[in-house]
Amino acid sequence: MEENETLFYSHLGKLSTQFSTLEYLIREVTGLYIVKDIYEDMVFLSIIGKNSLEKNTSLLKELAYINTFGEKQRTLLEIIGKVNDVKNVRNLLIHGLWEKPINQNGEISIVCNDKSFKLTKKFSDGMQQLTYPINNPKIFKLSTIKKHITQIEELNNRLKSLYEKIKDDPSEYFELI
Repeated sequence: MEENETLFYSHLGKLSTQFSTLEYLIREVTGLYIVKDIYEDMVFLSIIGKNSLEKNTSLLKELAYINTFGEKQRTLLEIIGKVNDVKNVRNLLIHGLWEKPINQNGEISIVCNDKSFKLTKKFSDGMQQLTYPINNPKIFKLSTIKKHITQIEELNNRLKSLYEKIKDDPSEYFELI
C-alpha cells in the first residue's frame, strides 16, 4: 500500500471510530431521557438500542422539546443539528466508492462517488419511464477529512460533558416524578 493510501485510510478509520462514539453518546443521552436513571440501561437499550442514528437524534429532539429547559435545550438542539450535518459527509465517505488517493500539489485528495440513487417514475404518452440521477463524484482533500474528525471530536466532548451533567443531576434537565 502506498503512503497516500495509508495516510488516507488511517484518517478514514479515525473518522469512523469517532463517529461510532458519537452514535453511542447520542444513544446514551437519549436513554437518560427515557429512564432518567443510568442503572436502568436495559430498559432504554431494549427500546432504542438498535435504532439508527437518525431515529435516535429525531427521538432526542422530540424529547428535548417535551422536557423544555431553556438554554440547556438550545444547546442540545444545536448539537443534534451539527450531528446531522456531519452524518451526511461520514455516510458518503464510509459508503461511497473511492478512487485511489492521489497527491496533488502536496495535498492528498480522493474522489468519492455516491453509489446511492433515487429511482423516479415518469409517465409520458401513457408509457412509464424509470430514471435515476447520476451522482456527481466529490473530491475530498485529506485536510477536509481532518476538519470533519476535529468537528466530530468536539461534538463528542460536548455530548460527553452533557451526559455527565445529566447523569450527575437529572433534575437539572427534566422533571423527575
